Amino acid sequence: MILKYPYPYRAWLSIANDPDNTLLKDWRELDQLIWKELALPLANSLFVRSYNRNLPGQVNLVDHPEIAAQPHDTIHTWGDYMHAGARGFERADALDAIQLLRSHRIQPRVWIDHAQFLGNLLHHHSLGATPELKDMSGHKYPVLQYTLDLIEGLGIKYIWDGDVVELLGQDRPLRPYPYFREVSTSEWKAAGKYALHMVARKSAPARLGEIKVPSNEQYFPHRFPDGRILYCFRRYGTWKEADIYGIHRLIAPENISRLLALHASCIVYTHLGKRPADKVHLDHHVPENTRKAFEGLARRYKERELMISPVSAMLDYFVLRDHVRIKSHRIEFRADGIRFDRVEPVDLAGKKFSFTTHGLDPARASITADGMEVAHHLIRENDRVFSIEFPPITS
Repeated sequence: MILKYPYPYRAWLSIANDPDNTLLKDWRELDQLIWKELALPLANSLFVRSYNRNLPGQVNLVDHPEIAAQPHDTIHTWGDYMHAGARGFERADALDAIQLLRSHRIQPRVWIDHAQFLGNLLHHHSLGATPELKDMSGHKYPVLQYTLDLIEGLGIKYIWDGDVVELLGQDRPLRPYPYFREVSTSEWKAAGKYALHMVARKSAPARLGEIKVPSNEQYFPHRFPDGRILYCFRRYGTWKEADIYGIHRLIAPENISRLLALHASCIVYTHLGKRPADKVHLDHHVPENTRKAFEGLARRYKERELMISPVSAMLDYFVLRDHVRIKSHRIEFRADGIRFDRVEPVDLAGKKFSFTTHGLDPARASITADGMEVAHHLIRENDRVFSIEFPPITS
């Protein structure tokens, strides 16, 4: 059996940061703390351009090319076109953004919708995924903001689902009573919700949505209006705590301990460059409690308890993990048809997958990717667990 996460990690965390409101001096402070001082293996998100008149100093690739030195796996749409006056968005802007990303050798795998942008795919608007509209008289009109074909062509495979979940810990199944106990303030309320849930299942399925146990996958396939199928992913947090002063509560030591106990994953929703309105006058951007929370993450990662990675690396791993087939002593990595049309050695490079020895003899294990043998290293972790590590690609 394959383990959920590489041994000995017990949970997996990433941060999906939106670049809204970020000033260059604050970006530099965040870069110094997270990527240089703590060396957390995260990737960031960026605006390619910003036309937002209310945020004239907002960090973006065109005006602040130094940000390209930081790892990025996410774009926050094609740029910030909110509050842009007469400057609207059209398909030509996406084509320009693609050229800019390629000129900086930035290869995003993740797309996150932004505010009320008309080119969004799921959050507030879906015109970006809708090729044409039809009016009540039968006339069809091309949607000028449609760019999902360009998004997929750029190599993006993962789309934010447009919502924020307050339930800590995805990538784990939810059973009815434990779930209601987790989200209720008392045993009595949990018991009541469970009873209603069971009654609705048997006698009133139409009302089940009111007390339904939600699906809790970290990622899931989604068919868009133009027929394309990509993966959506969930983000954890709250709308109110999504700034540099709120994130310390989301990644507090007690939350990380609970995530480890749940043996689950978490992609944190935040805006690291945004402060509450009453804090914008302060010289330093990162408050002390947020610094300590990030130091706690670094410590858990260094102690090999909490896996930390870019969003795309987490999701790539989960897709590969979830499509492994184990038969006899053969371990085969198979394509899923959405992220990977075919699993190549480069897709496995640098990754480590762990397995229990129950029913598997490591010495006899055959490792293949879509039927082809793949070079690997065998690691015997203990009597019960072994790992397969694939060497990184060297230039």
